[in-house]
Amino acid sequence: MMSEQPLKGGCSLDMNKVGNCKEKTAARWLVYLSLYWWGLLPNAAIGTGQQMACNTDRDLKGYETIKYQYKSSQKDERRQVDSKMREFLWGHWHDRRLAVMSFKSYSTEGDSKITTFFVEPDNQGTWQICVDEQEEITDSSNKHGVNKRNFIVSNLERVAVQNGHSRQLDEGITASGDNYILIFKDERGDVIGKW
Repeated sequence: MMSEQPLKGGCSLDMNKVGNCKEKTAARWLVYLSLYWWGLLPNAAIGTGQQMACNTDRDLKGYETIKYQYKSSQKDERRQVDSKMREFLWGHWHDRRLAVMSFKSYSTEGDSKITTFFVEPDNQGTWQICVDEQEEITDSSNKHGVNKRNFIVSNLERVAVQNGHSRQLDEGITASGDNYILIFKDERGDVIGKW
């Protein structure tokens, strides 16, 4: 017989006592899986990739800045926003233009996540995308916490997916953000996210 073991956030392994915790945990995993599927949660965040620190000492004067926001329940709006964000990231990456793009999303529970992309050269002049994430989480006992993480994208590719087949788009091809996904790769060339 398993004894009751308290888990993070006041949850319990005793299925008769989990109540709201069970639903919140399931909902949170669905959000994480959705974010992972769309590439907004890098492999590093689930333990398979390598996290690298982003440079936080930057002057944003020369950066083109854009902000977006949506709720996880607004699926149509999310598709449009995702398309615009992919186009913005790809355009600045491809043209090697400084940019900072930030978006804030809300879970169905009201927790928020801010993801900020910095398209910029590193200290050696090699272009990269530094991704900073800050997620506010409220557990079942209404305790608030913040999870922070960052990772570096060393290479960005566009892949068109049509009828179950995928192909990498040439850099010179103009395409709508609806017609491709972005593949994030680390400095070793490993895929660390898809979006």
